[in-house]
Amino acid sequence: MDFDYTPDQLQLRREVREFAAAEIAPHVMEWDEAQTFPMDVVRKLGQLFASEAAVRIAGEIQRLVIARQLLKTR
Repeated sequence: MDFDYTPDQLQLRREVREFAAAEIAPHVMEWDEAQTFPMDVVRKLGQLFASEAAVRIAGEIQRLVIARQLLKTR
């Protein structure tokens, strides 16, 4: 059984990491102190992956890839 990421999952991981580095990381401390997370960031994330969401985010593995990358954002 192969537990490695597929090429599509690796690409998704890179895209989420890049998004998080550009859109989330610079504001983490500010949002943490304010105990908030702006919905416009959630919307941007949704728009970024909306065109491929039906295909790539259909499975639990893809959801976990996204969640894991977002959780790594500091």
